[in-house]
Amino acid sequence: MIMESEDINLGYLLQQDIKRIASSDAAVFTLGHCNLITALCRRNQVPEEGE
Repeated sequence: MIMESEDINLGYLLQQDIKRIASSDAAVFTLGHCNLITALCRRNQVPEEGE
């Protein structure tokens, strides 16, 4: 995608990965997108809990 200069639907990729994690039978998992999601929310001034 990136190497071919194609657009990336980041929202779709995140949604698919989170859906895969949520539907997994694994008892333990890592959600590696937290920092990205937090940064995007802060950039768009999404209120944080307790504000």
